[in-house]
Amino acid sequence: MDAETILREALKLPLSVQEAIANKLAYNVLGELQALGFEEA
Repeated sequence: MDAETILREALKLPLSVQEAIANKLAYNVLGELQALGFEEA
């Protein structure tokens, strides 16, 4: 499944579910950045 298809399907979900997915992705990205040594200012 390509990124465009994933986004198109995600937009069909209720906004509350979209928000939960976005939050989870953001925390995962932040976790990866911290693992690489990134520190929040």
